[in-house]
Amino acid sequence: MSSIYSLDGDFIEKHVYTMGDWANDRIFSAEPGQEIEEDIYYRFFNDLPPVSLPRTAETRGYSAGFLSSEPNGVRNGKMTYAGFGKKEGRYYFIGYVAASDRWVREHS
Repeated sequence: MSSIYSLDGDFIEKHVYTMGDWANDRIFSAEPGQEIEEDIYYRFFNDLPPVSLPRTAETRGYSAGFLSSEPNGVRNGKMTYAGFGKKEGRYYFIGYVAASDRWVREHS
């Protein structure tokens, strides 16, 4: 089991999201903050050129990580990117991270 926190701060036990889960779901559907298998982390890392993980409130606490370089949505007028991070030797789906305008200009 893996632990994640909901947006309202409640502690939730979740299983580690696996390649098998992804195959069954047919789309990547890990929840923000959910631990993922190392294979999934590196699949996203190697799929498109990764972009450095910006330091924001959403990414605080991760020792390493990246954003997928392909945007997947918009939040509050800012493009969002799938974020992945490492913490204490474990791999996590951070969630969909909104990039700042400056960050987008630097990485476009």
